[in-house]
Amino acid sequence: MNFLKHLQNIDDIIKKAEHEKYKKVYGKYASKLYSICKENCEKATGKREYDKNPAMYNQALNCRIHALNERISGIIEEKDYSGIYYNETKFDSLGDLSYGHDGLLAIFHLLFEKYPMLGKIISDKYDYLFIDEYQDTSENQNQIVFNLVESNENVFVVGDDDQIIYGFQVGTAYKITKFLSVSAGVRGVYASMGYEGSMNGITLTGEIPELHLSLNNADSKKLSLDTIFGIAGCVLFLLFGMAITIVPNPHYYTFSSAMTDLLNGSAKAYGEALEERAVLYNSGEKNIVVEPLPAQPFLLNFSDITSDAQDWQNRGLCRYYGLDSVVVKE
Repeated sequence: MNFLKHLQNIDDIIKKAEHEKYKKVYGKYASKLYSICKENCEKATGKREYDKNPAMYNQALNCRIHALNERISGIIEEKDYSGIYYNETKFDSLGDLSYGHDGLLAIFHLLFEKYPMLGKIISDKYDYLFIDEYQDTSENQNQIVFNLVESNENVFVVGDDDQIIYGFQVGTAYKITKFLSVSAGVRGVYASMGYEGSMNGITLTGEIPELHLSLNNADSKKLSLDTIFGIAGCVLFLLFGMAITIVPNPHYYTFSSAMTDLLNGSAKAYGEALEERAVLYNSGEKNIVVEPLPAQPFLLNFSDITSDAQDWQNRGLCRYYGLDSVVVKE
């Protein structure tokens, strides 16, 4: 009996997840339908009714999405393509047919997919491509890198998934592993550092063509006692200088600012508040009032929407989510 009950619980969890996914997609569809066509639609089907025939409701929603995409294609085709421009914001706009930062990356990715020769042209122009902070690349940026690797094996990336401070980007060891698997000619070099207090603690695994590292110099002289004390004094002086700078202003250095916001809970509160706002934006309501942000981490928060519905940030957010208005509660 316990086994059957356990199976029933698993089935309930799966059904709930499927319905939640359906509601999320339906909410996006309803939002786009209103923002583009100014048409309202009924609420998403409830879980009890949905569970009777999930395939039927999913198919019906897909048909409606397809029909909306056809209408969007028609709107785009009626416009002069030469009027498409980069609007220098993070929002795309169908109204004036412009695209923002993420849209630019998406377009670039689509061009690579549709015209593979583009990757070859870029690879032929540059002998070597170097990409730093690879762990912080977005999915579109990652796909662009994969397309370049297919045309040129001389792509060098450096990344460390342990260096992701806030975790907002999809930065994991998986991306680096996938990068290594894209081309048979790609080789990985893994570095691990010990803490024995010397360069001897660094070990490299993997082959680096035509590069020879010598971490030990048998001919080097031992450091004198005066030199050791001198180095120690410089290090202590540097640490003291950093301490008297950080105490009055924890945000003076990037690492101290990040650690301060993590330890005092500002980063967590900020992230949770943004997630709550996202739920409201996708709820289907057209006039949204949100609470002020409980915290504004120095490295993450540059600006926010205001209590003025006509503020450019508020209007941009409305265009993106298909809202009539959005303001911050005073």
